[in-house]
Amino acid sequence: MNRIQLTLRTADAPRIIREEAGVPTFATVFALHNIEHKGRAEAIPITVKASHELAPILARDLRRGTAFVVDGQLSYFHHPDTNRESYSIWADALTEITPPKTQN
Repeated sequence: MNRIQLTLRTADAPRIIREEAGVPTFATVFALHNIEHKGRAEAIPITVKASHELAPILARDLRRGTAFVVDGQLSYFHHPDTNRESYSIWADALTEITPPKTQN
């Protein structure tokens, strides 16, 4: 199994994909993971997906600029025609949620 734990920062507002009785049951957020590579920082875009009990937390707490730690299953896709890569994580846990210092 492809398990990973990453510290990320949200780059956009969360999207609620599915709701039941007004409560999110599936939500996503676009986030960035920064790494040092040969002396320069590179941002790696990752879509974080949450369902069931984590979906309301993602939708409510992960506003743009929020730092958080996600633990989950990593997926990778490489589109052969466009050579575009994409990453996503199915969240099993969302911890260490730290709002941005200034609200956007």
